[in-house]
Amino acid sequence: RRNRLRASQAWLGQWVEKVRTFPEFEDFAEGGPLSIGSLANVEQYRQKLQCKDFHWYLCRFRNLYEGTGQLPGSVFNLRDSRSKLCLRHEQARSGDSEGGRFVMSPCNRESELQRFHGANANPVGHCCSGIKLWDFGVCLAAYQLGVGLSADRCEIFGDAPAQRIQLSGDGLLEWHAGESQEEQGCIVPAEVPPSSKLRAFGAVLKQDKACSAKVERKQADGVTGESVFRVVAKGLCLSATMQAEAGDQLKFRTCAENGEDGIFRISRQFPNGYFQVQTLG
Repeated sequence: RRNRLRASQAWLGQWVEKVRTFPEFEDFAEGGPLSIGSLANVEQYRQKLQCKDFHWYLCRFRNLYEGTGQLPGSVFNLRDSRSKLCLRHEQARSGDSEGGRFVMSPCNRESELQRFHGANANPVGHCCSGIKLWDFGVCLAAYQLGVGLSADRCEIFGDAPAQRIQLSGDGLLEWHAGESQEEQGCIVPAEVPPSSKLRAFGAVLKQDKACSAKVERKQADGVTGESVFRVVAKGLCLSATMQAEAGDQLKFRTCAENGEDGIFRISRQFPNGYFQVQTLG
């Protein structure tokens, strides 16, 4: 352990600060019980042999490291707007850098198990065709509609169709493993019964309306002046329909350009951030 940190201190330059954040080197922190000692002899040989540093090495192979997303410029959290929960990686065993699973759990900006970034090369050799867990060799992967999200070892050259998951401009996690309809979808939280007390649950691969429903704001109501909107998915609008036996139900139907059909308003806001939505009709 000491020799690994000595080598990092001698050759990695500014990158050694990252190495020192790893738990195995906590004892070598300033004021800690251990020290790496003097590196004067190493520096002497570095100058004598005119050795390059790690920064030079990264620049020399920039296309590899940047093209596969190994050196991200930024990281982000993946938060579901409805449940207010974030995607988190659960390690199979403490300290594992691969495997495990992804779950939805309370958001924590400080948790490195909730930080993601674009990764893996696309077909033309540039980044990014997938999404990687920051600081771990784990990527999001999906294999079949209706099946849970997997935590797979990253295929950095983009060779794994299951890992072709990207964050769209609308904030959706879109899966595009191929051209057929069965090879496309999006990642959404798994459905959990309302009575469940689970604080963490999985994410699954879905298709159609689960991926595409969006809110479209309409002009303010002419009577009350309040904001109104409709919910649109693949050219259809969410509307209330009367069912003789089951009562009123919400279904997606052809959008009506005029009238109040398919138009909603917010009738109540709750302290936990949820809203009650009511039709205008």
